[in-house]
Amino acid sequence: MSQILTLRPARADDEEFLFQLFYSVQAEKLALSSLAQDEMEKLIRLVYTGFTNHYRALSDSSEDRIVVLNEEAVGRMILLQSRDEIRLADIAILPRCRNLGVGSALIGQLQVESAISKRPLRLKVAIFERAVRLYRRLGFYKIESDGPHLHLEWTQRFATSS
Repeated sequence: MSQILTLRPARADDEEFLFQLFYSVQAEKLALSSLAQDEMEKLIRLVYTGFTNHYRALSDSSEDRIVVLNEEAVGRMILLQSRDEIRLADIAILPRCRNLGVGSALIGQLQVESAISKRPLRLKVAIFERAVRLYRRLGFYKIESDGPHLHLEWTQRFATSS
């Protein structure tokens, strides 16, 4: 059976899904911390509120998309596009839907858009994130490091052809 992967704009009725997605990603990161469950939940809710307010403030220049796999919401992708670049501001996939090629397919679409528009595809990622391996495999290279973060870029001219 083939999988159908689509994107659609985020809507107000996605709020519960978006919080659960954010929670699942952040809870994984905090699993090894010494925080009590209720402290962890409060912290995640606080960070989510800041995250949401930040991207709402950028709503004129951001595209907030829901990732849909076989008619089920399974992730989120936030893009900031300008004349000079395509910036992947955030990408998150539900843990149970990872390692199915969803992230690679989404980034592949962005790489095509980058090549056609002749704009670099850029992102910022924490050095400890598992996704760093994916980005490197997909041809991203470091353009800068900023403490615990890497600034990565993909451009067609540096991509290897198969």
